[in-house]
Amino acid sequence: MYHKHLKIGAGGINQIWQDGKVRAAGIKKAQTLVEAAQNSVGLEAGEAARLEIWIPVNDYQTKTEQLKRLDEYLEEKGKEVPNVEKLLAIKGVGLSAVIGFVAEVGDIGRFTDSKQIHKLAGLEIVKKSSGKKKGQPRISKRGRRKLRRTMYESARALINWNPAFQDVFLYYRNRERNSLGGMEAKIAVACKAIRIFYVVLQTGCEFDEERFRRDIIRPGAA
Repeated sequence: MYHKHLKIGAGGINQIWQDGKVRAAGIKKAQTLVEAAQNSVGLEAGEAARLEIWIPVNDYQTKTEQLKRLDEYLEEKGKEVPNVEKLLAIKGVGLSAVIGFVAEVGDIGRFTDSKQIHKLAGLEIVKKSSGKKKGQPRISKRGRRKLRRTMYESARALINWNPAFQDVFLYYRNRERNSLGGMEAKIAVACKAIRIFYVVLQTGCEFDEERFRRDIIRPGAA
């Protein structure tokens, strides 16, 4: 095994790792492996093989531990945000969603309206037009991709777990006038979720499911 390492060299080993999509492998680690093989000529082939396996496995374990510590740090910091406990009290809102929102938005006090966050996320509705032709409304997608993804996933969770958001989603889908497709309705819910996140974090008020329904679900409205 070690003779093979010496023959193909660090570049060859690194290419094998890249082809196998080994995480965090690189030319420096490959060179380390070659040097170990050069110094292991008198060893059994099995020991060189174990060394080849140990390097990426050890690196994976190290990265996993680092990610775990980062998650714990973010969770601790997320809970320090004012009024975050009121947001987490809403059924369907998870800590990961709150952390993702706060990480992208920053100080909520710098915004004067939730629509500013819609625009930041790229969830702003725009109409594509060319000359005399007018296209269908679409999402601008000019904002922060991570924030947009966070709020879209939050909308899905809220639709699945929160009865008030379920009702709003079905209202958008089934209303007689201007009904929305499935993805459009989810995006509309995501925009409403942004408003809820904004108001709760800004004011510390508790989420009122019935008021939320009344403000949106209006039979016969467009």
